[in-house]
Amino acid sequence: MLTLGEGAALVLAEKFPLCCCNYGMIAVRNPDEDLMVRASWLYYAHGLGQEEVANRLGVSRTKVTRLLSSARDEGIVKISVDHDMTETLALSDWIARTYNLRECLITPLQQDSDTSTELTDNLARQSVGMVAADYIARHLKNIGPATVGIGSGRTIAEMIQCFPTVRKPNMKVVSLLGSPRRDNGTSAYLMASNFAQVTAAEAYPLPAPILTSSAHIARTLETDEAIRNALEMGRGSDFNIISCAHFAPGNTYCEMIGVHDTEKEALDHAGVVCEIAGVFLTENGALADIDLNERMIGVGLENLIAANNIILAATPDKALALQAILLSGIASTIIIDHSVAEILVRNAPKIAALKKQK
Repeated sequence: MLTLGEGAALVLAEKFPLCCCNYGMIAVRNPDEDLMVRASWLYYAHGLGQEEVANRLGVSRTKVTRLLSSARDEGIVKISVDHDMTETLALSDWIARTYNLRECLITPLQQDSDTSTELTDNLARQSVGMVAADYIARHLKNIGPATVGIGSGRTIAEMIQCFPTVRKPNMKVVSLLGSPRRDNGTSAYLMASNFAQVTAAEAYPLPAPILTSSAHIARTLETDEAIRNALEMGRGSDFNIISCAHFAPGNTYCEMIGVHDTEKEALDHAGVVCEIAGVFLTENGALADIDLNERMIGVGLENLIAANNIILAATPDKALALQAILLSGIASTIIIDHSVAEILVRNAPKIAALKKQK
């Protein structure tokens, strides 16, 4: 139980688990209920004013007033905190503070089940995708013309799949990196096109490969007008939506982008644990000193660090990659599943030590 100042506190009176295993299906949350919970948490537990709550949630102050009023009417706001989601919200706050993030959103813990790892991972990606879709949709409703950069990956594809109806004809969607040699339907090129389609925006896919055979070819291609314009647009985006790839010598990602066996050995030797938007990072978040980084086509690490990035990470195998991203300074907001959050908590001392070594 958590007691709040001045006798005001928050109780979440009903359980709304974000996702549960039910014959392999996801139980979809009510976004208004989630928003009511988060508004109440920020207002009562954090002591933020209504204007601050509105800015954090990307809604109007009038909307916040209605949410808080409904929370009181429906018995959500009481004397104590006693709900499964309060632990998740407190954990989100701790991770955001610890890793110097603007915000951290965590999907509630999945119910125990005897399902396979593959199904569990699919549910995790769907859960993170749903939370990201709701979060980004609310943000888009409260901004004017915008340029959104987008990466690749299955979690981003899930986000687009369940994105609510938000028409943004004054928005531009640009891919932040080139395309792989073999596309499984989740390349940045397709994600830019698909996200633009569901939001009625303009798509600007980057018409280039992600990996070239030499640094000279990469730099030459970047002088092409269409490629140069797309890269400049991506480097000037208002915010980016990015997933990350965990590097392991045996994973399929390297094969998709065209990395050969000898190059995989070089990545492993250099200590690479992560690829994000066309950049290979080491465990401590540094740019890996390898030829492959010079041969990639994307917006580049320096521009990623300067940008407002929303990072999506689902499934435990992405935790090490996310740690590298946090140490690099790329992440502004992260949206993760509960298993990744638990690993970030467990590894916090190690990550702090790595940060001191940089």
